[in-house]
Amino acid sequence: PRSTLDRSSAASDVYKRQLEAQAQIALERSGDGSVPKITQMNYQKILELDNERMDALWYLGLAAYQESRTDEARTFWETLLNLLPPDSPDAREVKRRLGELGG
Repeated sequence: PRSTLDRSSAASDVYKRQLEAQAQIALERSGDGSVPKITQMNYQKILELDNERMDALWYLGLAAYQESRTDEARTFWETLLNLLPPDSPDAREVKRRLGELGG
């Protein structure tokens, strides 16, 4: 028999996948490159469950950037940068975006 902890972890994984699917659908439907509120809310919930989820860090940083919340964008993207391989294309893109924030 599976332990309660195993079932709880599996349920958490299913919940995260559902949140992510909803977030991605909303992103695709927006069509204009903006990060919809439902996507932001879902990625925030995912980040609360897993504070190293790179997709959540990216999109929450992008939303903050789009809404001129530069300090918040910087925090998300600096956290993301620390999780990425230093010379990866993703790291270069995050560094470029951080450069756009100035300061």
